[in-house]
Amino acid sequence: MKVFLTSAFCFFMLSASLFGQQNGVSFKLSLHQAEIGYKYIFKKVPLEGEFYLGAGNQDIDGRFNDFVSGIRIIKPVFRYKRNLISMMFNTGVYIPNNDYYNAVTPVFGLIAGYNRTFDKAGKHSLLINAGYFLGQRYYLQEYKDNFGSYATRDIFKIVPVNIAIGYGLNF
Repeated sequence: MKVFLTSAFCFFMLSASLFGQQNGVSFKLSLHQAEIGYKYIFKKVPLEGEFYLGAGNQDIDGRFNDFVSGIRIIKPVFRYKRNLISMMFNTGVYIPNNDYYNAVTPVFGLIAGYNRTFDKAGKHSLLINAGYFLGQRYYLQEYKDNFGSYATRDIFKIVPVNIAIGYGLNF
């Protein structure tokens, strides 16, 4: 956990120095993933971007010890007072953490997002995301004993439908 928090902090600092204008941070939680995101605004086009790091539980042990990271491009579709509906394109990587196989999995997805700010200044917000993700990787698993070596081939797939709820802090 200490390594995760240190890498998340370094990642966010690097993002701030590369892209300049910072818009906010977010924390999202779903059944299969917990993530910390860093959102920024592109200055010349009506798009937003988000880097995220997190932990997932989609491999065989079912614990939140897998590494999740990626980038989202966010296009605001509809805005009314404190409500915002947006579409997001997600690209990232999912790395399962277990002793049985190593399957670094690329992940792509489309997400519909809802953002509701609580205060007039727009600092605190509720985030709800629902999306469809594609990600799978074939892997080879080997066993060795006194009689020989055995290999099996299998596939690691992420759960395609994901609904997340979260909190956003805007600057």
